Amino acid sequence: MLSRKLNGGHFAVGVLIAGGLLFAWLRPTPARAEPRSAHTVMRTESVFDNTGTLRYTNYYVEALRSDGSKAFRSTTKDVQKRELYFVNGDHIRVSELKGVKSTYPHESRAGRVVKDPQASCASRQEMDSGWVVSGREKIGGYRAARLTRVSGDGTLTIWYGLDLGCAVLQQRLRHKSGASEQKLTAVIPGEPDLALFQLSAALREEAPSEMLGCSGASCTPPPPSYLEKLDRHYTTRAPNPA
Repeated sequence: MLSRKLNGGHFAVGVLIAGGLLFAWLRPTPARAEPRSAHTVMRTESVFDNTGTLRYTNYYVEALRSDGSKAFRSTTKDVQKRELYFVNGDHIRVSELKGVKSTYPHESRAGRVVKDPQASCASRQEMDSGWVVSGREKIGGYRAARLTRVSGDGTLTIWYGLDLGCAVLQQRLRHKSGASEQKLTAVIPGEPDLALFQLSAALREEAPSEMLGCSGASCTPPPPSYLEKLDRHYTTRAPNPA
């Protein structure tokens, strides 16, 4: 599975490339949410190769607290990670298996793409980069806006919950190496599990390349230039050493 970036947004996309797995920090940019009804959305992803054979099953959790803080958790064959966006603006990336985190103080207060349910959860930046609102439908009984983008990487379709703060309810990626499909598993109203937002004191603070670097047949690391770019950005945002 290879996580890819399609121009105009970051997405948690599972892509199978030559049997290798990579899960990068690429997902929809979460809005700095104003107070809404707290909830947790759970999705299951099936990753297929180009023969239609199921290769992997992955799991995703997207949680919104009533104070506007958000948590994303991804559990794949080789990766367990979280991304936390706190109401004070702090953005924290966590690799559970490696026991490391990268902290970006106050980053989520500026430069964030705001997704508005009234605009079908499509930002102006996304529309300018080729995304189109391709319809509305019900997913698991919830109203959803369907956004689609076609590029050289394939066709990516995402269904956003209009009554759930534009949470991703369903996602489909078709590409030359196969396909991945995320299906809604459950929507749980109420405050999310506290554990989604908690940080162990044992986590080491490291640059993003420490989390994304990998080796072995089942994991293909991102290009060095990409890791260098992430680390440069992290250096400008990282907390000062104690």
